[in-house]
Amino acid sequence: MFQIELVMLIFVILFLFVLSMTWLSHLIIMGPEHGSLIIHPFHLFGASTIPLLIAWRSFRKNKLDFLGASFAYFIGFTTFLTSFSLFCALMAFFYSSNLFTKWKSQRKAKQLADYSLSGCRDSYQVLCNGAIVHISCLLFAYECRMQLRELSVLSQYNCTMFYLMGLAAICCSCGDTWASEVGTAVGSETPRLIINLKRVPAGTNGAVSIVGLLGSALGGLFVGICALITLGPSFWNFPTALDIIIFSTLSGFLGSAIDSAMGALFQYSGIDQRTMKVENQPSLHTVHISGMPILSNNGVNFVTSLVTSVIVMPKLAIFLRLFEFHNN
Repeated sequence: MFQIELVMLIFVILFLFVLSMTWLSHLIIMGPEHGSLIIHPFHLFGASTIPLLIAWRSFRKNKLDFLGASFAYFIGFTTFLTSFSLFCALMAFFYSSNLFTKWKSQRKAKQLADYSLSGCRDSYQVLCNGAIVHISCLLFAYECRMQLRELSVLSQYNCTMFYLMGLAAICCSCGDTWASEVGTAVGSETPRLIINLKRVPAGTNGAVSIVGLLGSALGGLFVGICALITLGPSFWNFPTALDIIIFSTLSGFLGSAIDSAMGALFQYSGIDQRTMKVENQPSLHTVHISGMPILSNNGVNFVTSLVTSVIVMPKLAIFLRLFEFHNN
């Protein structure tokens, strides 16, 4: 664990804790400006139990380690409580990614030195992929009182943007995971490095293939469809539904591309001359392929999720004039 990532992790944990406590006190106890918020007991019960059952089962099935399951419950509780649609999108990402991780795992193990056949995810992976979603849900709940009346930058700008930030973060993570897992499983044995298009061994950080790029777009699309279905019939009208599909697909595709570019630049990749597998740490036995040993895969995932959901996709949505329809 690099020191810069350890500091980042501690900062994120403390920030999430303080933000969550502030959010709960204002929304449930005081109420900022719209009066106190009353949460239905069944809603609170579902938010407390369903993520707990999912986290516990994932721990028992070795999909998450204990600390990872604990963080997953914390994020799942907040997401379920604030936006059931984003919670369903998050579950779509989690279960589909676990499925693709196990797909052709033997082939992946032959290419990557640090590949785990169990596919168990730790707390760093959970936090780096879920922190932005968690923060977006808290901001959405504080601003919109857990109610999304419509997706429109004309009439509900803040609510729309906070919801889209959470959706973009999930689509980005899903698109990147689908691209990595599918690309490594069935993609080219010699993909191209995204920054210079040179042929590199499969498993190199920043390597892309046609299959992987297609997988990233489909991953974002899959999450978007799940979110759209669970938003309810009032969001199934032609402009809104199409905008969600376009936004989600682009989030998956561009998020994966940004992740690949950052991996090619800030993650070390080298080929071990003894095993002929791709290594992520420099040593006497590795030959450098690309990247500098600045960030690990988890660090790249966190920064990519932040950049994609907070900067790239909101600006792109405005540029493409998405979500400008409103019912009034």
